[in-house]
Amino acid sequence: MTDDISATRYGRLAAEIRAQIADGTLQPGDRLPSYRTLAAERGIDTHTARDAIQLLNKEGLVVVRPGYGSTVAEQIDESTLKTIILKPGQSVVSRMPTVEERDALKIGIGEPVTVLVVHGKDGKHVYRGDEFRAVQAAQQADQPD
Repeated sequence: MTDDISATRYGRLAAEIRAQIADGTLQPGDRLPSYRTLAAERGIDTHTARDAIQLLNKEGLVVVRPGYGSTVAEQIDESTLKTIILKPGQSVVSRMPTVEERDALKIGIGEPVTVLVVHGKDGKHVYRGDEFRAVQAAQQADQPD
């Protein structure tokens, strides 16, 4: 048995919303209907609507803010990313931030922003994944401030 999300009700709803984001019908910052409204409009269960929105949140297309609702996420312009040059012996991991890291880096609760954690001889440094990218030292780029 395969786990084909596109064959599920929530997968089909997510695909519809994803297409509306891609074609510009839904713009960054636009609020999405509530789970209840989506469910009523499409004749589906509210859990199905929630699962679709959560899938889009995990993909970084939608931001879910408890008590406020869901909005279309701003898309990252990769040309604006600052570059971290990894020196020999350094490694980088991408993961979701801790509560402390969210506070320090001003990442809102529910914002689907990962952090880049650079480990090296001088310890650990944490950067916002939507502002930085990491490259090996052989590639030329500027070190962040």
